[in-house]
Amino acid sequence: MVSCPRYSRCNLPTGLHLEAALRIWQSLYCEAAWERCVRRHRLDAGEDVPCNVLPDGRTLGGSVRPS
Repeated sequence: MVSCPRYSRCNLPTGLHLEAALRIWQSLYCEAAWERCVRRHRLDAGEDVPCNVLPDGRTLGGSVRPS
């Protein structure tokens, strides 16, 4: 059960192609600690969130974005 209020606007599912990886991120952030999610903070600020930005601020390319 997803509890993040921004889940319907989040494109995380389109950025992760491995179902198992998506479920892990959803469990850690979308269901549990969504208040710490960098993606949610950016959406709240009215910013676009690229598909490759993970909830902890890292990108799938490997670089880390400050939170």
